[in-house]
Amino acid sequence: MVEAMQGQDIVYMNFDDKAITELVITAMHQTGIRRIIQAGVLSVYGEVAEPFAAWNTRMMGEAVAKGCGIEALEASDLDYVYLRMTWLYNGQRREYVASPKGAPFLGAQVTRKAIAQCVLDILTGKREDHRASIGLWEPGSEYKTKPDFY
Repeated sequence: MVEAMQGQDIVYMNFDDKAITELVITAMHQTGIRRIIQAGVLSVYGEVAEPFAAWNTRMMGEAVAKGCGIEALEASDLDYVYLRMTWLYNGQRREYVASPKGAPFLGAQVTRKAIAQCVLDILTGKREDHRASIGLWEPGSEYKTKPDFY
Protein backbone atom coordinates (compact mmCIF):
# COMPACT_ATOMS: atom_id res chain seq x y z
CA MET A 1 0.00 0.00 0.00
CA VAL A 2 2.80 2.40 0.81
CA GLU A 3 4.15 2.12 -2.72
CA ALA A 4 0.71 2.75 -4.25
CA MET A 5 0.16 5.80 -2.02
CA GLN A 6 3.43 7.53 -2.92
CA GLY A 7 2.74 10.99 -4.37
CA GLN A 8 -1.01 10.89 -3.73
CA ASP A 9 -3.01 13.64 -2.01
CA ILE A 10 -5.93 11.59 -0.75
CA VAL A 11 -7.01 7.98 -0.27
CA TYR A 12 -10.45 6.74 -1.30
CA MET A 13 -11.36 3.47 0.38
CA ASN A 14 -14.32 1.58 -1.02
CA PHE A 15 -14.19 -1.11 1.63
CA ASP A 16 -15.26 -1.00 5.26
CA ASP A 17 -13.43 -3.08 7.84
CA LYS A 18 -11.75 -1.77 10.98
CA ALA A 19 -8.64 -3.97 10.75
CA ILE A 20 -8.02 -3.08 7.10
CA THR A 21 -8.69 0.60 7.81
CA GLU A 22 -6.03 0.46 10.52
CA LEU A 23 -3.56 -0.93 7.95
CA VAL A 24 -4.46 1.88 5.54
CA ILE A 25 -4.00 4.47 8.31
CA THR A 26 -0.53 3.05 9.07
CA ALA A 27 0.41 3.27 5.38
CA MET A 28 -0.94 6.83 5.24
CA HIS A 29 1.24 7.82 8.18
CA GLN A 30 4.27 6.32 6.43
CA THR A 31 3.58 8.32 3.25
CA GLY A 32 2.41 11.54 4.88
CA ILE A 33 -1.09 11.46 3.35
CA ARG A 34 -3.57 13.18 5.65
CA ARG A 35 -6.95 12.84 3.88
CA ILE A 36 -9.13 9.78 3.42
CA ILE A 37 -12.67 9.21 2.22
CA GLN A 38 -14.12 5.85 3.20
CA ALA A 39 -17.33 4.34 1.86
CA GLY A 40 -19.11 2.89 4.84
CA VAL A 41 -22.38 1.63 6.20
CA LEU A 42 -25.39 3.11 7.90
CA SER A 43 -26.37 2.46 11.51
CA VAL A 44 -22.85 2.55 12.99
CA TYR A 45 -24.25 4.81 15.71
CA GLY A 46 -27.74 3.28 15.85
CA GLU A 47 -28.91 6.46 14.12
CA VAL A 48 -31.32 4.98 11.55
CA ALA A 49 -34.85 6.23 12.18
CA GLU A 50 -38.02 4.17 12.12
CA PRO A 51 -39.81 2.82 10.23
CA PHE A 52 -36.78 2.06 8.02
CA ALA A 53 -34.59 0.95 10.96
CA ALA A 54 -36.62 -2.19 11.63
CA TRP A 55 -36.52 -3.30 7.97
CA ASN A 56 -32.79 -2.50 7.64
CA THR A 57 -31.91 -4.47 10.78
CA ARG A 58 -34.03 -7.41 9.63
CA MET A 59 -32.28 -7.44 6.24
CA MET A 60 -28.70 -6.75 7.37
CA GLY A 61 -28.56 -7.93 10.95
CA GLU A 62 -26.96 -5.94 13.73
CA ALA A 63 -23.41 -7.20 13.19
CA VAL A 64 -22.96 -5.27 9.90
CA ALA A 65 -22.38 -2.04 11.83
CA LYS A 66 -19.70 -3.53 14.11
CA GLY A 67 -15.96 -3.43 13.47
CA CYS A 68 -16.28 -0.66 10.89
CA GLY A 69 -13.62 1.71 9.65
CA ILE A 70 -15.17 4.67 11.44
CA GLU A 71 -13.89 3.26 14.73
CA ALA A 72 -10.30 3.47 13.47
CA LEU A 73 -10.81 6.80 11.70
CA GLU A 74 -12.25 8.53 14.74
CA ALA A 75 -9.31 7.30 16.84
CA SER A 76 -6.80 8.56 14.25
CA ASP A 77 -5.31 11.99 13.65
CA LEU A 78 -6.34 11.94 9.97
CA ASP A 79 -8.66 14.30 8.08
CA TYR A 80 -11.35 11.76 7.22
CA VAL A 81 -14.82 11.64 5.73
CA TYR A 82 -16.75 8.46 6.42
CA LEU A 83 -19.75 8.01 4.12
CA ARG A 84 -22.64 6.25 5.88
CA MET A 85 -24.57 5.21 2.79
CA THR A 86 -28.07 3.84 2.74
CA TRP A 87 -29.23 1.21 0.23
CA LEU A 88 -27.72 1.83 -3.21
CA TYR A 89 -29.34 1.48 -6.59
CA ASN A 90 -28.51 2.29 -10.19
CA GLY A 91 -30.36 5.42 -11.20
CA GLN A 92 -29.75 8.81 -12.79
CA ARG A 93 -30.34 11.06 -9.77
CA ARG A 94 -27.29 12.86 -8.39
CA GLU A 95 -29.00 14.68 -5.52
CA TYR A 96 -28.23 13.61 -1.99
CA VAL A 97 -28.90 14.64 1.58
CA ALA A 98 -25.87 14.62 3.89
CA SER A 99 -26.65 14.42 7.58
CA PRO A 100 -23.97 14.88 10.22
CA LYS A 101 -23.09 12.45 13.00
CA GLY A 102 -25.67 12.77 15.74
CA ALA A 103 -28.58 13.56 13.41
CA PRO A 104 -31.19 10.90 12.68
CA PHE A 105 -30.62 8.88 9.51
CA LEU A 106 -33.92 9.23 7.65
CA GLY A 107 -33.47 7.96 4.08
CA ALA A 108 -33.96 4.49 2.65
CA GLN A 109 -32.15 4.74 -0.68
CA VAL A 110 -29.62 6.64 -2.77
CA THR A 111 -28.16 6.23 -6.25
CA ARG A 112 -24.58 5.27 -6.89
CA LYS A 113 -24.32 8.42 -9.02
CA ALA A 114 -25.31 10.52 -6.00
CA ILE A 115 -22.55 8.89 -3.94
CA ALA A 116 -20.06 9.62 -6.73
CA GLN A 117 -21.31 13.22 -6.81
CA CYS A 118 -20.75 13.55 -3.08
CA VAL A 119 -17.18 12.24 -3.42
CA LEU A 120 -16.54 14.72 -6.25
CA ASP A 121 -18.01 17.52 -4.13
CA ILE A 122 -15.60 16.64 -1.30
CA LEU A 123 -12.60 16.38 -3.63
CA THR A 124 -13.31 19.70 -5.36
CA GLY A 125 -14.04 21.60 -2.15
CA LYS A 126 -17.75 22.09 -2.84
CA ARG A 127 -18.31 20.29 0.47
CA GLU A 128 -16.17 21.15 3.48
CA ASP A 129 -16.32 17.94 5.49
CA HIS A 130 -13.35 17.31 7.78
CA ARG A 131 -13.12 14.62 10.46
CA ALA A 132 -16.73 13.91 9.62
CA SER A 133 -19.08 10.98 9.40
CA ILE A 134 -21.97 11.86 7.10
CA GLY A 135 -25.16 9.96 6.36
CA LEU A 136 -26.13 9.95 2.68
CA TRP A 137 -29.59 9.37 1.25
CA GLU A 138 -31.83 10.48 -1.56
CA PRO A 139 -34.18 13.42 -1.01
CA GLY A 140 -37.73 12.07 -0.86
CA SER A 141 -36.76 8.70 0.61
CA GLU A 142 -37.23 9.89 4.18
CA TYR A 143 -39.45 7.84 6.51
CA LYS A 144 -39.98 5.01 4.01
CA THR A 145 -40.26 1.50 5.41
CA LYS A 146 -37.81 0.16 2.78
CA PRO A 147 -36.18 1.23 -0.51
CA ASP A 148 -38.57 1.63 -3.45
CA PHE A 149 -36.65 -0.90 -5.50
CA TYR A 150 -36.87 -3.70 -2.92
